Amino acid sequence: MSSSIPTISSFHQITWDPQQPVTIFCDIDDTVLSDRHSLENAFLTAQNEPDEIKRLEIYFRLMGKHEATDLEGFLALRERLKAGAPTNELCFLTARGMESHPETKEHLRSVGIPDVESYRIFYTNNWCEKGVYLRDTIFGSTALPSSIQYIFVDDNELHLQSVHTIFPQIQCYRFCYTRKSQHRI
Repeated sequence: MSSSIPTISSFHQITWDPQQPVTIFCDIDDTVLSDRHSLENAFLTAQNEPDEIKRLEIYFRLMGKHEATDLEGFLALRERLKAGAPTNELCFLTARGMESHPETKEHLRSVGIPDVESYRIFYTNNWCEKGVYLRDTIFGSTALPSSIQYIFVDDNELHLQSVHTIFPQIQCYRFCYTRKSQHRI
């Protein structure tokens, strides 16, 4: 990982010049949402059931649940954006497929993210690295207006390097969330 890409563990750590408009492209899976804790809880909860069929039913019922990695930080970021320039924007850029759009919105809602319909969500369908997607689909070139700050937040090093290489003017952040406590369902 390039040393020029800072690692953060909270959305509170994202900074920009408040005098200039900003657009933030934020990954979803393992950045805003995590299912690791739910999968672990599903396994721990299901393993205590002596009946194998019931154990599998419990596991599959619980494993699809998501949790927010840093809901408080995300909501604070959202408020900071609203308090700034009227053109400030937070978008999601995910490797998920476009067919997952209804589920993606439901996953975001289920962890407490309000006004999900107000966000633009871009889907790469895992067809390309996110830097390539930004260049070819969103911006149409590598020339970005200097009047807008751009920020990219992701947990995936390949996507971060892609954006950083194609758009050195975009501030990238590697999101590395560590769960603070373990809870059983």
